Amino acid sequence: MRPVDGVGETPALPGKGPYRTVPWKIQGETMWRERPFWQDILKEIIEWRTLELREEIPKPRPETRRALRSLLAHPFFSPHARTVEAALWDPYFPLGMIRRTILADVTGMRFFINKTRPDIQEALSLQVAAAADLFLEAKRDLVRVADPKTVTCVPLDGRLHPLPSGGWCRLCGTCCQIGGVQAEPPPGVGYPPRWVAMIEGSAHPHQQLCPFLFQYFGRDIYFCAIHRIKPRACAGFGPEDCARCRTDIALHERDP
Repeated sequence: MRPVDGVGETPALPGKGPYRTVPWKIQGETMWRERPFWQDILKEIIEWRTLELREEIPKPRPETRRALRSLLAHPFFSPHARTVEAALWDPYFPLGMIRRTILADVTGMRFFINKTRPDIQEALSLQVAAAADLFLEAKRDLVRVADPKTVTCVPLDGRLHPLPSGGWCRLCGTCCQIGGVQAEPPPGVGYPPRWVAMIEGSAHPHQQLCPFLFQYFGRDIYFCAIHRIKPRACAGFGPEDCARCRTDIALHERDP
């Protein structure tokens, strides 16, 4: 028995968590069964993990771990289990941005994309897995090929540190909700070839976000992990650009 990518119209079952009607292929015939929808499970994990980070709970609680086991048992995620788990437990992984982009309906353009459409579920899951994989690679590289103390705006040692203050940036991450920019470094800096692909959005066929966009311990604070050597296109982004961006780039429906 194997699941077929799809989601029905059945609402959540009270008291039993988020369930959807999903088709299962059994000996060539499709049968509809109630089972958890992977997006709902992932949203629960994001919500719980965010609270844990904000409350400085050192380890995921049992309910968070149970939800993760359920997610990683899904055929879409089982091939990427170790990568997705490592990213979701990391205090700098942009949990909120995953929900704001990959899992959010597209509403701000001339067309509407319902992210529960059956035909795009596998592609969306691959985008989540790609975000996890590239984030972990970027974080490893900050130690392997660069000195994080001179590259990032905050130390990446797993502890809370004062954030930069006094500037105009709200650290909301909206300007980074794009697939990539031209990887032109500031004067005197050279990016490794792999970083060029990561910055320009071509490092993975399912890349949707910049891997250097980190979140600060579950808070609504996002920062560039290569802030001090960010591409010239990003460094030249000013308050007027920010105001325009926050109006024009609002493509995704926000959670109520």
